[in-house]
Amino acid sequence: QRMSEAERIGAARWVVATLAQDRVLYVRALQELGFVFDAQLHPDSPAFSQFVDTYLGSCAWMFRDSIPSSAQLHYLEQLSKHQDRREKLEVHNSEHDEVGAAKVVNKIPGVVLFFLRGLEMLQNICGTLEVVVPFSQVILRRAIPLLQESTAMPSRALPAPPGCPDLEQDVRAKLQELDDAGAILGAQVAVLPVASQSDFLCNVAVGKTAVVGSPLSAASLVPLLDASVGVLLYCLLGALARPTVGGKSVDFETPVQTVWPDFAQRSKGSITVGQLLQQRSGLLRFFPRELSFKGFISELRMETVFASASCEKQQLVDGGEGATRHKRCHVVGALAAALLRRMMGLRSAVD
Repeated sequence: QRMSEAERIGAARWVVATLAQDRVLYVRALQELGFVFDAQLHPDSPAFSQFVDTYLGSCAWMFRDSIPSSAQLHYLEQLSKHQDRREKLEVHNSEHDEVGAAKVVNKIPGVVLFFLRGLEMLQNICGTLEVVVPFSQVILRRAIPLLQESTAMPSRALPAPPGCPDLEQDVRAKLQELDDAGAILGAQVAVLPVASQSDFLCNVAVGKTAVVGSPLSAASLVPLLDASVGVLLYCLLGALARPTVGGKSVDFETPVQTVWPDFAQRSKGSITVGQLLQQRSGLLRFFPRELSFKGFISELRMETVFASASCEKQQLVDGGEGATRHKRCHVVGALAAALLRRMMGLRSAVD
């Protein structure tokens, strides 16, 4: 069966998303290929996240380098045992959770099934012949140029507008230098002056949103991670220097639960503001497996994740009198934002 031009572009985007493990691009590619998802299932639901994670891994296996049949049989035996254990675990979980029984896909296009079947046959033939073929490299040689042709990407950044500040001109030149060298995929830089909150000293973007994504602009939504931690800590330290809106005095020795009661869950009631800011809160597994990209960029969702996270302490060998210390936690920005909101009288990110 010959693919149409739209199907070829969708398949190329699907291959690149699979090998790059890009969840957002992967879902977009499936929709372009004709996958129909359950209309009642929210894209941010645990069932949908589990579907994406599972099929990303399965498709990545299909694009592996071919291996001899003898080695492949041993690998498949181990893979089968692993899948059996996982299926039993999913069945067990589904008995206690409706997520396990949720239907995600209502329609799988035939062109995808034909493609995967043909790829599997080629893998088996190469294994029987005891030859190693880098399937992903072969496919990417066609997929990436096809996507580049179908996506309008400027070769260089637009020139600086008239009257552009010297700072922005320097930033534009540096970003273009990094982009030309292939050192970055995409970047955004925004700088606000101290005296004003309306006009940017610099507000530029360069690169693209994914390996073969659309051009990145200043309006593109990307996760900040902890890039904003400097600004947040500066504001939080200023708030600590004066009473809260409710009249409470908060300092580094104040338990976090004093201003954020929900944070006391799972034995975190003794953690102080100072321990939180010094990365000694000991938070563990604060990013659950079912956390999706949309959930990651939701401030309300992240507050819930941190509040329900567990905490681990280590006994000090030379601390004396059973002293304890918290394991190092590298997440600061989102926690500082949550504290700052509550010190300003806001109950959560919704406010």
